[in-house]
Amino acid sequence: MAGQCSYDLDPDATDVDLQFTAADLDENGHWSCPHEADDEFCIFHKSVDEKSSADVRRELLTQIQAAEEAERNRRPQFVGIRVAQLDISSQIVGSIGVPIDLRNGQIGHLTVERSVINSDVDLRGCEIDDAFNAERATFEGDVNMIGLQGGTVTGQGAQFKARLLMKAINVESLDFEQATFEGIIAVRFLEVEGETHLADADFHDRADFERSEFRQTVDAHNATFRRGVDFSETLFAGQTTFSNAVFEGDIWLSRALFEQSVDFDRVTFEEQFTLDEVTLRDSVSFNGAIFAKGVWMRATAFEHEMAFVDATFDGSVTFAESIFYDAVDFRDAVMRDGADFFGVRFSGETNFENAVFHDELDLSPAVGSDPPDGRINLCQSTIREGTLSLPEGAEIVYDLEEATLGKATIAAGEVAQPLEHYRLVNVTYDGFDFAKEVHRDAFQASEWNLHRTIFDESTSRNTQFFRTLPRRFGLFVQGPKEIEPHVLESTYLKAKNGANDIGDSIAASEFFQREKLFRRWKHRQTASERTLPGATRVRAAFSWGENLGFSLVSGYGERPLRVVFSSLFLIVVFSLIYNFITEGPFEEAGLGDHLLFSFQSFITFILGTPPEAAAFEIQALSSIQGFLGAFFIALFVFTLTRSIDR
Repeated sequence: MAGQCSYDLDPDATDVDLQFTAADLDENGHWSCPHEADDEFCIFHKSVDEKSSADVRRELLTQIQAAEEAERNRRPQFVGIRVAQLDISSQIVGSIGVPIDLRNGQIGHLTVERSVINSDVDLRGCEIDDAFNAERATFEGDVNMIGLQGGTVTGQGAQFKARLLMKAINVESLDFEQATFEGIIAVRFLEVEGETHLADADFHDRADFERSEFRQTVDAHNATFRRGVDFSETLFAGQTTFSNAVFEGDIWLSRALFEQSVDFDRVTFEEQFTLDEVTLRDSVSFNGAIFAKGVWMRATAFEHEMAFVDATFDGSVTFAESIFYDAVDFRDAVMRDGADFFGVRFSGETNFENAVFHDELDLSPAVGSDPPDGRINLCQSTIREGTLSLPEGAEIVYDLEEATLGKATIAAGEVAQPLEHYRLVNVTYDGFDFAKEVHRDAFQASEWNLHRTIFDESTSRNTQFFRTLPRRFGLFVQGPKEIEPHVLESTYLKAKNGANDIGDSIAASEFFQREKLFRRWKHRQTASERTLPGATRVRAAFSWGENLGFSLVSGYGERPLRVVFSSLFLIVVFSLIYNFITEGPFEEAGLGDHLLFSFQSFITFILGTPPEAAAFEIQALSSIQGFLGAFFIALFVFTLTRSIDR
């Protein structure tokens, strides 16, 4: 004789709040099974050994269909169901308002693969020993798995058109690859012992993974998060990848912990990306990432390598007061808004090679920055405006080889020779202000050097006048061995052109002289190269001598006093020559007479008057001196006019 099932559940004895309504409970506050039973328990609550899984499935579907067809005061409930396998695959099940209630169930294997579930599904407090397989299933209603415990959860290609609630569940693995979530997904306190797959998943609404624990790898490449996603206080114990993912809303990572490497390569962040009190115990890469509204990583400690190679920052970038203990790589990055690196401590390799800063850059390392070799690599970068400053006692060098400098400020800092902290080899100047006070002082202090740094042996300079005289006149010139002479010639040519572009004639003059100096070094190197043809070497040697002579007599047309001293030198030399000629009437003349005659001959508009019956050689020498004098007077007028113009 049939009677009611004896199964009774005390909600207070469960670990999960099953949220029964008052109508669901009896006077003792317990839930009692409403199903009929031939024995003590109904088919849903008999022990697994006393029934077949097929019978349980058949009865469950029958009960659900009956509830759809008739108005009932109490919805069908299968609370506490016990079954080895519940296979509802490839079915169309349920309807709106008729939930499938499997709360607190004990199920070995639950399968709804390729099914369409029109009802809400309630799996709160369930224990699924083996797996929950929802591959390619469609859920029209809410799916509530709060407190679920057990094996693997698979939802590859599944569609969740309403909410997915997975708070405080513990499973062996989680696979939602290519799944679509149209409603809110709330999975707080999720614990996944194995791998988590979210690749190609599409989250239409907010996804909340707050305080979850992923104990092995997390793969979310190509995933799309259309609203916000929250990973606050979440543990990522294995490798994590979000490569090629799209975050259209905010992403929260406050106080998250990443034990292994994190991959954000080629990710698109539509909102500002923020790392607030995040712990990163391995490398993080954002190579090729797009930050539509910038980055905020202020006062953050990065213990391992950070890579932003080829990243694009459309919004402002803030790393102020952060610490990079390992390498940081911004090669080929593009920063379209301001970039704030004020007070950042760099202790690893620092690379901004080929980066482009379209707006204000503040690169002001903190005291104690000590990158390897003391080098901050800005080679081939473009800096439109901003500041590259030096911390007190800095032992660092900004390497700007082949960079482009716009309206930037360099050499800012309390150091004796600030320019020796900037390697300005082959730099292109696009609006750079050489006349700014801090720049002019630095260039003058370093004698307008652009290539020598604190780490070069040539930096230690002798300050005694007579020992530095050959260098001051450019008699002996040679650049560092690692830089080819044509590169140094180009370095100062570009600096001269940059100074001319802004009308700074003083800087242009200084750089022009150094351009010619290193051109002479190039000629000398060519002349001494034995593998070259003889004619090439001879031409180079002639050019070297021509360059040297022009330097000595006029400082390449920039030093009028050198013309004066050269003229006086010639006058004295010719007077000595006249003094050694003792034949004829000159034998009675003294050195003073010879000096006066030499001076008169040099100034061609005052004719020199040799003694009567002067020898032919006297007249020839006087004519030669007159020719040289005219040349030097013209040269003096040229250099004087040029210096006044500058």
